[in-house]
Amino acid sequence: MRIGILTNFHEFIPGYSLTGIVTDQVAMLLRHGHEVHLYISEEHDDRYDYLLPSDENLHSHHTVPNMPLTDYQSTGELSEQGQKYVKRLTTWLTATMKADKIEACFTHDMIFTGWNLPFALAIQNTNRALKDISFLHWIHSVPGDFKDWWDFERYGPNHRIISPTAANRDLVAEQYRTTSKRVSVIHHIKDPRTWFEFSEETRSFIDDHPGVMQADVVGIYPASCDRLDAKQVAMVMALFAAFKRRCLTTCFICANQHASRYTHAQSLDEYYEIADELNLTTIRNRPDDCYAEEFIFTSEWQHPTYEQGIPRHMLRELMLLSNIFVFPTREESFGLVAPEAALCGNFMVLNEDLDNQAEIFCRQGTYCHWGSFRRGFEPKDWAVYLDATAGKLLGKMRQDEVAMTRSYTRQNLNMDKLYFTAYEPVIQELRSCNA
Repeated sequence: MRIGILTNFHEFIPGYSLTGIVTDQVAMLLRHGHEVHLYISEEHDDRYDYLLPSDENLHSHHTVPNMPLTDYQSTGELSEQGQKYVKRLTTWLTATMKADKIEACFTHDMIFTGWNLPFALAIQNTNRALKDISFLHWIHSVPGDFKDWWDFERYGPNHRIISPTAANRDLVAEQYRTTSKRVSVIHHIKDPRTWFEFSEETRSFIDDHPGVMQADVVGIYPASCDRLDAKQVAMVMALFAAFKRRCLTTCFICANQHASRYTHAQSLDEYYEIADELNLTTIRNRPDDCYAEEFIFTSEWQHPTYEQGIPRHMLRELMLLSNIFVFPTREESFGLVAPEAALCGNFMVLNEDLDNQAEIFCRQGTYCHWGSFRRGFEPKDWAVYLDATAGKLLGKMRQDEVAMTRSYTRQNLNMDKLYFTAYEPVIQELRSCNA
């Protein structure tokens, strides 16, 4: 689909919130196969255009007619010169949308602020000429004092107001003299990939393993192939299997290193067998209709160069997606990966039987008995113990407001979730009404 984004930006200022909203929308639309036409002021300064994705399906047009900025408070303040600007904008908008064969168009505060009054009137003037285009108009502030051009009945049925929250939906409808049915709610995108400026490797990994972004419980555990047993990776796998039994979606990533040697490859086979026993889906047993693997070795990813270990920046970025770090290691002089996971905001589960962990974290975090090289621990039944531990950890994790808020944001404000649950339904609904 050809989608236009209409702005009057003179430059993409990095600290301007509206710039971030538009660039995230561009990235989302490109990601989901659309051809994007971005309309920018004819006097646009391109020094910050590096913020925009580099993609052959993005077309930036520096053609939006420039006009003097006036904060109009009513249509009666529009001068004769202002009326000429409205006519010029109307002609430009009609010709441009038709020439570029735009099927849906996003606008931002065009029908809202006094600065954009000529744009609002021009859009109204195109009701008949552009009746086949679905227009989505974002309102980025709470409409307070009433403006006389805030009358949505002046716009055709192919137009929809977008409020970023449901809390203000009724107020927006009231101020625009329309019904709430003509106001849709779409939250703003806040995707870790763009906010944290993830590398291409990490973005590609997420594409291949979407559970990293969407699962309820996500954990990453760095462990060399010769230390999988000492790190007690199987214990963590059993915990994630117990989380799964509690009707949660899970994704456990073992960032393993040194997987190129034959003996180490054999050890991976052992852990794939454990995954089978625990009913965790992997690259080797995943059904065709399965959404994502639940247990992943990074060395098994499509890039063979990562058999020796994923890059440091990629490990950090994956830790920013995880919400729990379980560290049952038996033999650790310090354990650098634990502070790294903590700095990324994970809910920390440490080994009660490894004294240095309590020392390093000053007893912060949650501690469980896992046994260590200095202090043994052997419950009557490991399966029962780990299952009970999983229930306890989930209870504590749900009381951790930081961990839960991070998880909710990751799962629900990413560009894929919002595209499929909000953007696409509104666009398709409008297009069906236009048909």
